[in-house]
Amino acid sequence: MVGIDRVCWLLIRRLLEREVDQVERSKYLRSAIEATDGLYLPLIGVFYGGEPEKDKDSRARPPLLVGEDLRVARQLLLARIRDAAMKNDLSAHPELPFILYRWHDLGPESEPRGWVENLISKKEGLLRPSHIKTS
Repeated sequence: MVGIDRVCWLLIRRLLEREVDQVERSKYLRSAIEATDGLYLPLIGVFYGGEPEKDKDSRARPPLLVGEDLRVARQLLLARIRDAAMKNDLSAHPELPFILYRWHDLGPESEPRGWVENLISKKEGLLRPSHIKTS
């Protein structure tokens, strides 16, 4: 994650970490995820906020999403990924590799694999995702 997305995520995380009550913090992020139509930043919130991270000074970071809030956010984002795939919006997303990895984490492995196979089976689909990183 680089650029403005990283800055946005760091600001969001720092603001949420100001709330000392873990349940309240989780409610705030879940509410934000439910209120937006976005996909990429909410996925970052689930995957980098739903599990403790290590800070530079090795202190554990508090989880931002817990329990039912994490479960609901994951289900909602899986539905959004599926919807974007059905509407053919997904292939043009600049963060497609990240989204495909998260789709794999959230749902059955066959879904992102099948979607990619279908995409590359078409001439225009084969040429379109030239921004996919293979490393």
